[in-house]
Amino acid sequence: MLANPINSPTRITKPTRWNDIDWEYVENWVYNCQVSIGEMNSLGRLDVCIEAQNYLSTTWEARSLAVKGVCSNKGSKTPGIDKITWKIPKEKYIAIESLE
Repeated sequence: MLANPINSPTRITKPTRWNDIDWEYVENWVYNCQVSIGEMNSLGRLDVCIEAQNYLSTTWEARSLAVKGVCSNKGSKTPGIDKITWKIPKEKYIAIESLE
């Protein structure tokens, strides 16, 4: 597997608190990775595309954006299948770290 199949800048240090996350950076990073995956797919490079999708789904940025999406949508006060809701920033940050 390639170390970073998507040509995008990597973050030097990750934030240690929910409120310290640079959401503009995270959203742009994930968007650029998704665009790269789309370009690879349109070029017929399916092997690289699948590898890049797997890489993206395991990145800290993608996980943090997923948690943000769940916590800020219409049903954010409704617990999921695990009966847990993330209300305070510390819980949200722990959720990012706990996703696999």
